[in-house]
Amino acid sequence: MMAQTSIRSSRIAVLSGLLGIILAGIVFPVHAQSYSLEQGISHVSAQLEKNLERDSVVAILDSSAPTEALALFVSQEITQFFVNSGKMVVVDRSDIEKIRKELTFQLSGDVSDESAQSIGKMLGAQIIITSTLDDMRILRVKAIAVETARILGMERVHIEEGRLYTALASDTRDNKVVEVSTADELIAAIASDRVIRIRKGRYDISSSSHIKNRQVRWVDEFDGPTPVITGVSNIAFVGEEGVEIVIKPAYGWVFSFENCSGISLSGITLGHSVPGHCLGGVARFKNCEAVDIQYCDLYGCGTIGISLENTRSFTMRESIVRDCTYGLLSIMRSADITFSDTSFRDTGEYDLVEISASEQVKWERCTFSDNRGTTLFRLMQ
Repeated sequence: MMAQTSIRSSRIAVLSGLLGIILAGIVFPVHAQSYSLEQGISHVSAQLEKNLERDSVVAILDSSAPTEALALFVSQEITQFFVNSGKMVVVDRSDIEKIRKELTFQLSGDVSDESAQSIGKMLGAQIIITSTLDDMRILRVKAIAVETARILGMERVHIEEGRLYTALASDTRDNKVVEVSTADELIAAIASDRVIRIRKGRYDISSSSHIKNRQVRWVDEFDGPTPVITGVSNIAFVGEEGVEIVIKPAYGWVFSFENCSGISLSGITLGHSVPGHCLGGVARFKNCEAVDIQYCDLYGCGTIGISLENTRSFTMRESIVRDCTYGLLSIMRSADITFSDTSFRDTGEYDLVEISASEQVKWERCTFSDNRGTTLFRLMQ
């Protein structure tokens, strides 16, 4: 079953066949009042900020959440939002830690308003911000005026149960949150049961082959070493706005995973650093399970945007695959694959989407535009 790619895009009719492929009508995404963990934190922080006087001194207390890793992530993300905003003066968390050691009660989101007022005075803050994330995944944040104990604002949002939330909220694993700001730190941090927060910047990971990590194998296809992540489970890569991960070798894959499970990529741009005709692709998953990609931008010159081989339970949402040399997707011997609210564009010389020996592959509200390949879909047994 094939379709010519002169389509410049707005809607794709439903395709179904032996491989169980479903293409839903293509429209712009409509969001319910439920957010990913990162988006939810950003949303409530932005709404709360509107109620606060500019240049106020703000102290952000530790969050209260079902697990320590989840609580730490929430408080760090709220802090980072207000620091990046630049509209408030944020009390250094090391100062909060000093106060913690002097107090007999917990400095967390479930602290009383009266205690928060006392903490604020000790810190020299004008406003205290507290947050809680409960078992129903309701995130609540509150701003309290230190002098009067008046509540300046309260916001709440429902958090969806995505891969990142699941990883941080797991009761059976000790999920460690690691913050990185260099390519070397990124490669060194890769391990199971880990959330890697990537600071804003460009990361050329092909320059870090000297870093020793038993979960990372270095391969040199022709023009330089590239990493292959192997044997990890329950790992999340979370990028700040403006995170880009690249490699120089044209023959290598930018991000490659083998024999992994529970992988989450969020808020990351991936591509080759040197434009032109590459012979390696962008993202590759072989013998993997439970992969979630959201809010990512995968660009060429990679030959293929995404390659899935013997991979199950893969989701990609609200992302972009673009500007690849040969095609958009290669799906082989895989199952339970879903793309939603994702744009596939400006790609092609050959078959844009190749699917072989796979089942339960579907697209929901996706767009295919300005592609130049010979065939949109090529289905093979």
